[in-house]
Amino acid sequence: MANFNGLGMHLGNLSQLSDAQTRSISPENYDGAKGRGGMATEGTGAIHARGMGQGWKISPSIRIASGETREIADIDGMGAIQQIWLTPTGNFRLQIIRIYWDDQVNPSVECPLGDFFASGWGKYAQLSSLAVCVNPGSAFNCYWEMPFRKRCRITVSNISDKEVTLYYQINYTLTDVPADCAYFHAQYRRSNPLPYATDHTILDGVTGHGHFVGTYMARTDPDVVQVLVANYHYLEQTVKANAGRIKDIASLRVTRGKPAAGFEQAAPSTPDGSSATGHAPNFLDKIAAARLEVL
Repeated sequence: MANFNGLGMHLGNLSQLSDAQTRSISPENYDGAKGRGGMATEGTGAIHARGMGQGWKISPSIRIASGETREIADIDGMGAIQQIWLTPTGNFRLQIIRIYWDDQVNPSVECPLGDFFASGWGKYAQLSSLAVCVNPGSAFNCYWEMPFRKRCRITVSNISDKEVTLYYQINYTLTDVPADCAYFHAQYRRSNPLPYATDHTILDGVTGHGHFVGTYMARTDPDVVQVLVANYHYLEQTVKANAGRIKDIASLRVTRGKPAAGFEQAAPSTPDGSSATGHAPNFLDKIAAARLEVL
């Protein structure tokens, strides 16, 4: 029987031992080095921890200037991201998270911070799910397991005109990754406005072997906000899925019968997925129900 590698953790295998090495990156320990947690002597919390010394949350966060990109993780070796926790200040839509696997030039994940964590409205809204949780205080949590084989880099860009503060912790493990584990990808797309009786593409141009694991979608129609609340079915939308055989291109589209602005964050776990962006500063404020149809 092969040795357990520490991936795919759940209550059923919690008692199994492995050689996986757990690490954690935060503003207290920028590179996740062993034994370096809580060792900061300077940081955004220094004034609050004055007189208490090292080990008392001296550096719980970082500041990101307008137009600046900060690298929040650079991991060498083979392993997997197991959890990402972030709490940002400022406009969630104007902070962009990018994730690069194995020395990629272009990111496999490129998405506004709020949308990646299913928070497209620009303000706190609690969410409880297996993959993503949003807790009081705008605490964004992501539990997608994201394997890598050589390196992982994560950056956050502030494209707003104001400085923001970012609290974060990235928990990962260094371990052997099986050959059949795919890489995580996420795209962000937006149509604003979406013309009458036209399709908004959620996902397109994806080739190779993988799984489509989900979409976060939000939309608003300023002309029928009251109808959104009073009559869910009137604003129902149709999702069309077209999936071909191996080497064919998969696509996913939304058809609307009324003008709407919307965005989607699609996360296909495919080695060959590509990234698409459409950053926009506007907020959306309502969401409608969806009906899935496989054509």
